[in-house]
Amino acid sequence: MTETPHRADLMERIRSRRAVVGVIGLGYVGLPLALAAVEAGFPVLGFDINPARVEAILAGRRVINYLPPEALPGALATGRLDATTDFARLAEADAVILCVPTPVTRNRDPDLSFVTASAASAAAVLR
Repeated sequence: MTETPHRADLMERIRSRRAVVGVIGLGYVGLPLALAAVEAGFPVLGFDINPARVEAILAGRRVINYLPPEALPGALATGRLDATTDFARLAEADAVILCVPTPVTRNRDPDLSFVTASAASAAAVLR
């Protein structure tokens, strides 16, 4: 399969660790994933709808008790971690990962409303 110029550029950005990873949902799954991507050398832009959580993350405060206390300050010190509530900034991301809640309904079916809403927000600005 022949690579298009855009695909070839994206692949080079991934290989060189310049691809910006967007993580929607900075909870118990998304935040550790974001930190792992930073540790792997990628710039990460995290998104959350909770302004207090974003503020705490940007201040380097421990927001998940099983993460080491130095995890956030260390990631922030690299300059590769940023967090925001502004979903328009999704346009900056080269890859986007959804890490939003999927609770179960009363009938024990997955409630995909968070996934659907996040995907719609992403679709509005992705390139």
